[in-house]
Amino acid sequence: MKLTILNYTINHPVDIILGIANICLIIGLMSIYWKSYKHYRTQFSLGLVLFAAFLLIHNLLYMLTYLTYQNFWGGFKHNVMFLVNLSELIGLLILLKVTWS
Repeated sequence: MKLTILNYTINHPVDIILGIANICLIIGLMSIYWKSYKHYRTQFSLGLVLFAAFLLIHNLLYMLTYLTYQNFWGGFKHNVMFLVNLSELIGLLILLKVTWS
């Protein structure tokens, strides 16, 4: 499936959707962890904030790379990256559920 926006073709828009969902979940988790850090001032909470920050950087770089170098992700590599993004989304959803419990 292809999606064209402003004369720019996105070959696999599902990857874009998963990437945006991952970024939104990370920002949500990061805000929860930041509030916890401000309240308790523990090293663990600060570690969670930093972990989320680096995970956010990772996902932003992935999205930038995907949008800039789409030909690099063709074929088999696309399927692998799709599974990586999907498994990350599932992991983040579980982490969000556990964090809110």
